[in-house]
Amino acid sequence: MRGDRYNPKGVPWRLLPLAVIGLLLWSSTPLAPANGVTTSSDRPAAPTAAATSSIAPTPAPSASATPAAAATPAFPTEGTVLVSGGAWLQGAGVDVVSSGGPGGDGLRQCGELAARLYRAKGWPLVNAAGNGGAAYLPEGSPGLEAHAPGSGYEPAPGDLVIEGPTSGNPFGHVAVVDSVHGRVLAAVEQNASRTGRHEYAIDAAGMVTGGYGPVTAILHAPANRLRSTQLKLVQGTKSTAAAGWVTQAPIRHVFSIRNAGRQSAVIRSLALGVIDQAGVRRHLVCALDFTLRPGQSRTCQVSAAWEAPGQYRVWADWMDARGNWHAGSLGSQRTFTLHDVSAEVQAEPAAQAIEAAVDTATAAEPSSQ
Repeated sequence: MRGDRYNPKGVPWRLLPLAVIGLLLWSSTPLAPANGVTTSSDRPAAPTAAATSSIAPTPAPSASATPAAAATPAFPTEGTVLVSGGAWLQGAGVDVVSSGGPGGDGLRQCGELAARLYRAKGWPLVNAAGNGGAAYLPEGSPGLEAHAPGSGYEPAPGDLVIEGPTSGNPFGHVAVVDSVHGRVLAAVEQNASRTGRHEYAIDAAGMVTGGYGPVTAILHAPANRLRSTQLKLVQGTKSTAAAGWVTQAPIRHVFSIRNAGRQSAVIRSLALGVIDQAGVRRHLVCALDFTLRPGQSRTCQVSAAWEAPGQYRVWADWMDARGNWHAGSLGSQRTFTLHDVSAEVQAEPAAQAIEAAVDTATAAEPSSQ
């Protein structure tokens, strides 16, 4: 090496150590970003919902949407099972299979997964109209119910998330809902991610974001009875009346639930649903704002007195993180009948009662008390 690289002309040799120290200090100081642009690293930043729609490469005909440029590790070879059928849709899915590459022209397109699942379930035909791309599944699948994002609809496991076309992908994309927990919609997909899984964000109004393109619709099969959170009754609703089945006397109700799923359940309200003798629907709340982890149980106990005689219907109910009640998911309704009493009976304080903002209780064959 040339010595004058380290001893610029005119610098006395006795000052060389100071010059070297200064050079080292200068080289170790990080440079300020130029024009607001920072230096990049070998780990790409996670794209936003808006960014992903603009970076997807153009797929081959009938291909689905594709994510960003290839990264390590390589995309699994075509035919590789990415997610087994028993590992999603509450253990009742079908295999999610690699297409060999994002946007590939193999057999395992995004729509192939949706069509194969719906055939296996006996649900209506999944078919694309228009140019044959996934974006046209709502038009080509009249047997399915289409819900617009932001309509308040809560996607269920097995529903189809439809993404519209972008400038780089005229065919759109479709993913299948695996579960919805809080603000996360977990889905499986083919011909896009290397893992066969993708997560969207969902807000309280049902607006879904975070796709490769804009989410335009959620398709639901009418025969699909799956729900995301697997809460089960451990002990069915039991109602007791220590002072007799009469008006103005306290009636005590108890039930227990357990999280039988593999993910935590965020519960905004646990309550006893009630329809009184006049048909008024309300909830007696026993717990608010808690999380039930897999395998955990919770007991609900409420007590209330009623002034009017007649038949009452009750059921175990819960409200999810988005404010939706799930009447009917924890068992059928039970009934009890109150008779008038001439002598006033001192009643226990009633549990907090709230009107049901969203209540989907269905008429069920109640078991008699």
